[in-house]
Amino acid sequence: MTKIVLEIKSCKDCPFFEKRNAHSTDGWDRMEDWHCKKADKTIQSSVEWHEESKVEIPDWCPASIKEDLRKAFEDGGENMNYDDIHGWSHDESFEEWYNRNNPKPTKKEIKEEVKGGEKSTSFFDDHDSWKLQFSCMNCGEHGQESFTYLNTYANGEEWKCDKCDDRIMVDEEPNIDEY
Repeated sequence: MTKIVLEIKSCKDCPFFEKRNAHSTDGWDRMEDWHCKKADKTIQSSVEWHEESKVEIPDWCPASIKEDLRKAFEDGGENMNYDDIHGWSHDESFEEWYNRNNPKPTKKEIKEEVKGGEKSTSFFDDHDSWKLQFSCMNCGEHGQESFTYLNTYANGEEWKCDKCDDRIMVDEEPNIDEY
């Protein structure tokens, strides 16, 4: 049997989504009730077009993998196999288990995912690669020694060329404590 998993950011993207009772007090406004066919529940009533992006997927969503796991935990894990529970003990709550098995990524992991780069385990390799980014497109100066640090932003560090005052952005300098 083939299993298909869809990533859904809004209930409107779900195959179980249904609009009901489109109503309006005048010709300009239009409100809809959002309904889940699978759970036979109302997701939210009287949703206007400008509110659609604010409607969150409810915790009780029957199409959610997280919800399927929650149900399995509630019946004591009887219908779960080892792959599902990953070492769940009956002493911990679903939220504790879920957070333990789905840790939040570190700042470095997020940066690497965004850049699409390979993970390095060597601080010295990463630091050497970082130093290679220092090159001025205006005057041709290169090497970290020819630049002065200015500031750190979310997308990297700003440095100024000592020769021509041109500014460049480089990745944040690797921190040895993260290795």
